[in-house]
Amino acid sequence: MKAFNNINYRCPKARSRPVGANDHITLSLAGHDTVAKKHATEISWALAEARH
Repeated sequence: MKAFNNINYRCPKARSRPVGANDHITLSLAGHDTVAKKHATEISWALAEARH
């Protein structure tokens, strides 16, 4: 399971946009474990919502 491995630590803060913005950044998520991918997605959304 890989998530968040294609960005450096500055990118989310520098390019942060409100949830639903047309110019948002996307993060890659890959793996065979459906539950792990679901958890990574939930963490990603929680982080996004916490920023705005």
